[in-house]
Amino acid sequence: MIYPRCMVATILVVDDEKNIRRTLRMVLEGAGFNTREAASAEECLEQLQGHEIDLVILDVRLPKMSGIEALPRIRELLPSTPVVLITAYADVRQAVAAVKSGADDYLSKPIDLEELKIAV
Repeated sequence: MIYPRCMVATILVVDDEKNIRRTLRMVLEGAGFNTREAASAEECLEQLQGHEIDLVILDVRLPKMSGIEALPRIRELLPSTPVVLITAYADVRQAVAAVKSGADDYLSKPIDLEELKIAV
């Protein structure tokens, strides 16, 4: 009997800090996910057009275009793809605005890795 191959979700980690991207990649790959990385919102948008992405983990503060500014563009490209925003500068008003703009979750840095796994 031939069994279909299981689909493994691909998560795009977007953060301008290389160490954060690598840490999240190691945790997510350890949990069985495929990962891709982007260092900017612009690079994120490029990857969304060229790759199959199932979830985006997006830093709020990025050079040039912020994660909040990129969120509507992500929604245009992939309306049903979940987006989890992460930030070192947690603010209740910003969290509410992010969710209203289409974010599915909002996590504060330093990221609790168990909380991340639950959000994913």
